[in-house]
Parts: sequence; C-alpha cells; structure tokens
Amino acid sequence: MNTATATVGIRGTTFSADDCTGQREGDCARLQEAVYVGVSDGEVVVRNGQGELALGAGQFGHIARGEKPLFLSTDPGLQFAPPATFIQSLLSGRQVAGIGEKLECAISAR
Repeated sequence: MNTATATVGIRGTTFSADDCTGQREGDCARLQEAVYVGVSDGEVVVRNGQGELALGAGQFGHIARGEKPLFLSTDPGLQFAPPATFIQSLLSGRQVAGIGEKLECAISAR
C-alpha cells in the first residue's frame, strides 16, 4: 500500500489506514487532509521525512504531508471493514498466512 505521507512498518498486526489526502467525501470530508492509522492489535510504526511514531493497540495516528506524524487522543471515527477473506479465515479457524512467522511489511510513501 502506498500513501502520500508516510511509511508504516507492520509487525503481526491488525490495523486500518485511511488515506484522506485526495478523497474528500464520506468520513474523509470532515477531517484534515492526511493519512489516518488505527491499531486494533499489535503495533505499527509510521514514518516520514519529518519523524516517526509508534502506535499500539487502541491508538490512532495522523500523518499530514510535510508534518511529523502525530498521536491522536481519540478515534477519528473512520470506519474499517476487513476484507471478506480475512473474516472467513477467522470464522473457519483456518490459519491466516504468516501467523506464527516473523514477518514484517512496509507501507511506502511516494
């Protein structure tokens, strides 16, 4: 996933990222133009040229173009719906790819 404002490192985590940098409709219309990240489980690190921010379960961040990533004290209210395949694998008890392995993925800014 590429965002306009940050790089996110993922470590065995469930998180949401909403890129509200060009989309100004729906939930994004009421928020400042930025990428918003929320963590449900695990930890992510968001990074851009201005700085870095670690977010753990239950935390939210805001990454605006040209600004240091910021911790948000409250949920910005963006709705996240996991892909159907993720939900099906949890309900069926099948192992989700990568669980139990030491993996890391990066979301790169362009």
